[in-house]
Amino acid sequence: MVGRPRGPHHYIKIGSAIGGTLLSCGLNFMKGTSMTTQPAPHASADATERSQLTALARGLRDLHKHLIHVETQYFGPVGSPLELLQLVTNHPHFAWLQKLSALMAQMDERLDDQDQTLAPGEAATFRRAFESLIGPSEQGDLEFRARYNALLHDAPEIVMAHGAVRKLLGAIATAPGA
Repeated sequence: MVGRPRGPHHYIKIGSAIGGTLLSCGLNFMKGTSMTTQPAPHASADATERSQLTALARGLRDLHKHLIHVETQYFGPVGSPLELLQLVTNHPHFAWLQKLSALMAQMDERLDDQDQTLAPGEAATFRRAFESLIGPSEQGDLEFRARYNALLHDAPEIVMAHGAVRKLLGAIATAPGA
């Protein structure tokens, strides 16, 4: 991603996935001189948190897909994918899932903003927010948790996806620098 030129220096931030880890570095180009490499500020912490949140986002999408699938089976026959989308976003039967959907969308938007470095501990904040929904946090949304736990007991695919998400959440430090 190319940034705006700032004076005689031109700053470029490069990110690439290597071995599941996002690496970032800043490259300074000065007219008439050779290229020098400087680490971007907080690049290591940002890269680690961004990598953890990206993996978590994938796991949550899989869990969300299974939750919708099982809820759709309980709801009854649905015509087209467009009708399913309308039901998931507007029908009271699926309303409880909107909290998870909204939190996932918020995290995806934050990850999509490559121009802004993640604040230290931002991944931990997302961890606590998701744990307030799916556990094991004792404080959280009890209404959501009741519906979620019922589906955990009904569908092995949700149990598997839940386990994968719990493992990804467990890899995120609970406090900055922890």
